[in-house]
Amino acid sequence: QLTSLDLSWNSIGDEGAKAIASCLSATPLCLREVRGVDLNKYLAEMRLPREFERKSNRVILDFLRTRLQEGAKRLAIAKVMVTGPGNAGKTCLVEKLVHGAFPENTSQTNGIDVLRWTQPGDTGLQLLFYDFGGQPVYATSHQLFLRTRAVFVVLWNPRAEQVTDLQQFQLHSYVRDVLDATEHPAIIFVSSHKDRGAKGLTAEQQDELRSLYGASFRGYVHVGSRSGEGVAELLELLVSTAEGLDYMDTEVPQSYFNLQRRLEQMRNDPRVDFALSSKDWYRLCGKVGMSDAQQHMSALELFHTWGEVLRLRGPYGLQEDIVLQPAQLAGVLSKVITANSQCAANSRDGLLRHANLPSIWADFDARFHPGFLQLIHDSELGYPLRLEGAGDLEATLIPCMLESSSAEADALLEQLRAGHPELTEDARLTFKLSSFPRRFAAQLHAKLRRIAVIGGWWQNGCVVNSRMQESDAPALGRVSWDAEPNTITITCFGGSRLLQREVLGSLLSSLYNFPGVRVEEMSLACLGGQTRCRRWYGDEIEEALEDGKDLKCRACQRRHHVADLAYFMAMAKPQSSVRRRSLQVSPAEATDVNKGEVHVILKSLLSDLDNSQSADDVKSALLHRYGELLRLRNDRDAEPKLDAFWLLFSRATTDVRAYPIRPRLLGHWIVGMKGESGIRVPTNCRVATVAEHRALNECFAKTVRALDIRGGDVREQFCGVLWYCGDSSAAFAVSEKTKE
Repeated sequence: QLTSLDLSWNSIGDEGAKAIASCLSATPLCLREVRGVDLNKYLAEMRLPREFERKSNRVILDFLRTRLQEGAKRLAIAKVMVTGPGNAGKTCLVEKLVHGAFPENTSQTNGIDVLRWTQPGDTGLQLLFYDFGGQPVYATSHQLFLRTRAVFVVLWNPRAEQVTDLQQFQLHSYVRDVLDATEHPAIIFVSSHKDRGAKGLTAEQQDELRSLYGASFRGYVHVGSRSGEGVAELLELLVSTAEGLDYMDTEVPQSYFNLQRRLEQMRNDPRVDFALSSKDWYRLCGKVGMSDAQQHMSALELFHTWGEVLRLRGPYGLQEDIVLQPAQLAGVLSKVITANSQCAANSRDGLLRHANLPSIWADFDARFHPGFLQLIHDSELGYPLRLEGAGDLEATLIPCMLESSSAEADALLEQLRAGHPELTEDARLTFKLSSFPRRFAAQLHAKLRRIAVIGGWWQNGCVVNSRMQESDAPALGRVSWDAEPNTITITCFGGSRLLQREVLGSLLSSLYNFPGVRVEEMSLACLGGQTRCRRWYGDEIEEALEDGKDLKCRACQRRHHVADLAYFMAMAKPQSSVRRRSLQVSPAEATDVNKGEVHVILKSLLSDLDNSQSADDVKSALLHRYGELLRLRNDRDAEPKLDAFWLLFSRATTDVRAYPIRPRLLGHWIVGMKGESGIRVPTNCRVATVAEHRALNECFAKTVRALDIRGGDVREQFCGVLWYCGDSSAAFAVSEKTKE
């Protein structure tokens, strides 16, 4: 019997790999190991869920084996996100779709409600309807439920929302939230109250919507929830749209289907608790036929992503509970993120005081309270307040509940500047975005938490400072945003590149979560002179980097370093490889490092390293680009693909050894593996064949010198970055050590 299959060094190509994956999905009973092909790239051929994209070959084979043994069952779950203004009739429509009845007594949704619809027959199709509260404050918490395989329904009441000019239609803000947070969403537009005489969209207006939203527009229906007019048509459109989503042709073992039915029974049993402990989950999985811990964990990950359950992690991961009805967490969040005036007192002035948690969440067992708080932190709806030297302040900042006025924060900024008169206004950066999602502000607040000044915040901005170590010079700044012209403004005091880099990194990290948001324009205004100084725009900044120059203001003679700004602009572009989670460089760019014809990441990093004044500057420059550099390495023809950089050191021309680098902000960067002498690799591993290789070698050579990084032996000298492993044994050893 075939138990191990090694396809390494076989030129089977992509089509061959697809054919093998299809065969494996039908006959893996004896096969325990496959090498040379990443099965997680061919999930569609094996009818596996999308959530297996990061699973190893061994886990995938175990799942396929279980599916063959138990029998395959289609389990296609799609989410239907119903959003729109308050009082549009969302709750009534969902009730009519799911239960076929119109509810006579409803109140405005305070957060989110969830209902399930199962298609008659044995199709395996299920729709989970998420009824979102329409008040703007709730938009910040909706992100918890916006995961894969979703159809979006945007509903409005024509009697309240007059449609005269679609370009000025208030509904666009809800559509914009969907487009900004989701790549290629499927959106169905629905107008309500047809049975009360409300007029629907004309054919011309529907064509205008179709033109406005392109492929995302999947149809329009005018409904009357009370009479049922148009409801059947809408349900048919929802089913056909859901069936067309990616990875809906998924098959799971029978035990997964049994687990789902058992969970549904438990939800309807009033004696069952709000959540299960990890031990109770494993025990439940065992009762429905799952035999080992790997199956228990795979089921938990899948059901969490599908919205069947939600993993509620405690602080530091010391405890985990599995919430049986994730929709109830919307009620938890609505106690602190709310439009309800009574509940708003729980987060007065934007502060959720931990001492008040027992009364705020009195409806839930106290053992869940730390998990609720951690959920707010993990989802960046808020962040814990800590003060250097004083520790935890026992409070969480909820940005969307802050006051709108910046008066107190500006007064604090002036007070801080008075203590450091040397910190004069240096520059002002302005970014214009294509749109400004309502969740964006809360996330940017959370990203800036490490450098935010306690008390220096308001709903649309915060005061920031940065000091890596006590010996470093202080730096101050003011970050503000305005949703109407979609602008973000950063004012720096003292010319600190470290502070500017921290803020730009936070902004870039926030943009990654909103693939539909683009940076349309950037400008840098010099504020160093008494008279009006110079302003530069994006193209001029990029040209300065190409020429290897700083920007110099003729009015005040002040210089402005541009590497960080050019890097930000390149990474923030929608076509940027980082936004696609992949870095690619065309062959035309790979010619000569000195001519500046390499990727902007490497150009800006080399410029930063040349201008670094201290070891801390070097650390900061490399750490801010470490992830992108690693993706750049892996997206070339490098082998093996690694999760960490390995540096090469040699003590003789024929003795080259590889060591993993362990970067950190504070402390030494250790390369040598304790008690080991590195992994010996062929000498051709250090050959730099294209410009990216040479530029990367140059970046790390400067870093090694500045930080005095050493290998495992004092006699070893740095000789480059590991790009290839010349033989399979070395590649295997490096890959295994990287996993450790």
